[in-house]
Amino acid sequence: MDIQVIRAEQTWQQAGAYYVRIQGMARQHGITLRREFDEHDAPETKYIVLTDGDFPVATCRFYPLADGSAMIGRVVVLPEYRGAGLGRRVVCEAEAWLSELNFKKAVVESRDVAVGFYRRLGYGVADPEIRHGDTFDCIRMEKEIGAPALSVRDAKEEDLGRIMEIYGIAQDNMIRSGNPKQWGHFYPTEELITSDIRDGICKVICSGGAIRGVFALLKEPEPSYGYIENGAWLNGAPYLTVHRVAGDGTAHGILKCAADFCRKLTDNIRIDTHEDNKTMQRALENNGFVRCGKVYLADGSPRIAYQWTAAKKTDPGAAVRSAGPGDAARLREIYAYYVEKTAVTFEYDVPTEEEFRARIGDTLEKYPYLVLEKDGAAVGYAYAGPLKNRAAYARSCEVSVYLDSAERRKGYGRMLYEALEAELEKRGILNLYACIGCPVTEDEYLTHDSERFHGALGFRKVGEFHKCGYKFGRWYDVVWMEKTVGERNEKG
Repeated sequence: MDIQVIRAEQTWQQAGAYYVRIQGMARQHGITLRREFDEHDAPETKYIVLTDGDFPVATCRFYPLADGSAMIGRVVVLPEYRGAGLGRRVVCEAEAWLSELNFKKAVVESRDVAVGFYRRLGYGVADPEIRHGDTFDCIRMEKEIGAPALSVRDAKEEDLGRIMEIYGIAQDNMIRSGNPKQWGHFYPTEELITSDIRDGICKVICSGGAIRGVFALLKEPEPSYGYIENGAWLNGAPYLTVHRVAGDGTAHGILKCAADFCRKLTDNIRIDTHEDNKTMQRALENNGFVRCGKVYLADGSPRIAYQWTAAKKTDPGAAVRSAGPGDAARLREIYAYYVEKTAVTFEYDVPTEEEFRARIGDTLEKYPYLVLEKDGAAVGYAYAGPLKNRAAYARSCEVSVYLDSAERRKGYGRMLYEALEAELEKRGILNLYACIGCPVTEDEYLTHDSERFHGALGFRKVGEFHKCGYKFGRWYDVVWMEKTVGERNEKG
């Protein structure tokens, strides 16, 4: 499975929620559409949809109650996807959204057969009286959300039983989600975790005194990170290594909590995960980690290597300035590599110097065009352009960045984009879009690095076109990614 989370705020996304409810609830239990879709399917109602690829497989909704709490309901998983932890996942995603919206309490009306499920998610019975409905008998349950915050402490010997329970939950979730090889039912062993606790590297993540997650934090260099292929680490600076991250599924943000804890101790964090662990890959990229290449464990098993590094302090030899016509020759030289050697751009032929100069001039009439210089020489550039040539798109733009091929992975792309975003925001442009070529399968011309780079900068994928670009005798996909840098209001 390739489970993705959608906060369904658009009509087509909400249609996914309706589909799951019709297939997984109305048809299965003989519920009419009039009863299934009630007065609470209203404009103020929010929907969570889980998809397997592009196919909706689970959903729930929530809406505000008069007392300031919120009701979570219509929790439905398609029959063929049940038993994979998706019910737990969709409720936890709803709780996280509610917390962001400053709700303090979530309420559910649980079917009598699901009370145990909600108890495991931290809900307590608020009213023992059974409510007899047209289809189900329900019990009202409640849960405080948004607090207490997650915290990290050293694991103790008496925590061992709970830690192994959490690893058991994680093992089951991995297997159900199509990742049976990473841990199976045998890793990590109790002996290993006992050793981790004794050595002081096992950390537990707690909420309200209860252990909800666990990870290992190593301060010594990881031997298996000495060799990396199909890429490179972001730098050679000292780092902390995170291993064996797991949660019990009841708390949102386990990886973020672990990463934030480590960020207070270091400017560099390294971690690896299995190629089948799509959930962890997305979580890492959403938390600012960059995919660096492939490493091998002591037993020869391959893993995808990730690194987070703190935003680089200003390089005294690097500076960002506005481009001008005189930069055309050097910027064309940088761009030529991407035209001739990669599918990063779908352009076939390198533009002439005159054409490139004209492009710079045309852009500068309305948008910023920036150059990054290192010790007086241009090593990269970034610019914005129109998303569409219609008046209503005036506060949106498309952005691009290119670096000298020898100057990548040094933080210069981030420097350029941060300067570009600041300039665009000053000009009242709020919505940034990046159109990114993506390989069906990574090859010598194109990887997912650009998508990962934009994700680390806060862009999120909002669209995908399949096999719409043809270069070097093969087809490539295109994804669109979006970032908002200003506050939208009714006046625009």
